[in-house]
Amino acid sequence: MAKEKQFPIEWESRRPALHYPDEPQAITGDVLEIGPGRGDMLFWLAQQHPEKQMVAIEMMLSRFRKLTKRIERFELTNIRLVRGNARIILPRYFLTPCFERVYVLFPDPWPKDRHSFMRLLSVEFLNQIASITRENGELIFATDHGPYAEWVVRNLEQVAAFRNLGTPFSADHTLIPNPDRTYFEKKWREQGKSIFFVHAQKNG
Repeated sequence: MAKEKQFPIEWESRRPALHYPDEPQAITGDVLEIGPGRGDMLFWLAQQHPEKQMVAIEMMLSRFRKLTKRIERFELTNIRLVRGNARIILPRYFLTPCFERVYVLFPDPWPKDRHSFMRLLSVEFLNQIASITRENGELIFATDHGPYAEWVVRNLEQVAAFRNLGTPFSADHTLIPNPDRTYFEKKWREQGKSIFFVHAQKNG
């Protein structure tokens, strides 16, 4: 029987993280977005809520560089950006339960079975998110890939710290508050795809 593939955590751990504006010993904030892409949600939230500290983790170097340039261009002082794999970054820099909301919007669904070990929202990773989320804090997940959404719901059932507020998915499309939506949501809707929202809350 072939051994089940696991995410190459040890190899990924060797890659250095990049930080903007500087590298802290520990990171805290109010809102976390994992995989901000072009920054549609991140920048809207930062502009609407200057009193809150936004944190984003972006894995792709090209996107990280573009985001830092946009932060400087818009003169936003309430965004902290980290380049790296969130599986590595969370336990390395996030030491306290501080976030009131965590967004994971349209991550790569890795739809083929042989690639499923690469999917982000595993039971282990959901527990990591729970460890940095405040009591009654929220997790917002969105995808256009139904099997991925179902997989996330099944994983949530194994995480005692979270309860799913959907049945199993949420019909509340205002979970993404940006009225202009995000690039990927607009793209998938224009292609006629359904969007699946998972809304979970950390137990108080």
